Amino acid sequence: MVIAFLIYFLRILSNYHYIDSDAEIFKGGLLQYFSTFMSRIVGSGNVADLQQLVIIFKTWGWGDFAWDVTYFDWLINTFGGFVGLEPSSIGLTIRDTYFPGKSGAPTPGAIGEAYYNFSIFAPLFMLLIGSMFSYLYQKVKASGSNLLLMIYSIFLLRFVFLFSKVDSTMMSNFFWGAVPFLLTMCFIFFVLSLFDDKKYSGAV
Repeated sequence: MVIAFLIYFLRILSNYHYIDSDAEIFKGGLLQYFSTFMSRIVGSGNVADLQQLVIIFKTWGWGDFAWDVTYFDWLINTFGGFVGLEPSSIGLTIRDTYFPGKSGAPTPGAIGEAYYNFSIFAPLFMLLIGSMFSYLYQKVKASGSNLLLMIYSIFLLRFVFLFSKVDSTMMSNFFWGAVPFLLTMCFIFFVLSLFDDKKYSGAV
């Protein structure tokens, strides 16, 4: 934990240094420096999501896990509106339980969602997810396909980078990013194939 916080501090400091504004946070002395970092970490960093873990542990306990039910919420959120289904997620459940009608849906994060679904087995599931992401990376890297690389980039930007802070419902975000791209590529290949056919017919 100490090493993790130290790396996070250094990362923020390097960001300030990169944009050439690191001198600003030292103007108020050490207290101002510490205050700035704490506001970044607690106010806008992943530490803020710890409160969602506390809520999950308190409300559902160690024996009330949902056995991966929420990992299908992205399907409901993507297509459910077409058949009259309401959006579903852990965040919405927490909101309706504690802040009905007065708040947006809090984000449990990937860790909170894992504990909600698998309780004490959550670390094993997180290991499985990490291994799966690693496997996908190795496969895309070995394929040498530019098309797969583009899809993988969309997967990273619209799901993986958001998953840790939000939850698996971000898969719908990837879906709406990847599908238009794939449809566009199919249209381009279709048009190119028409030109190839015409060229072949002319040669005949």
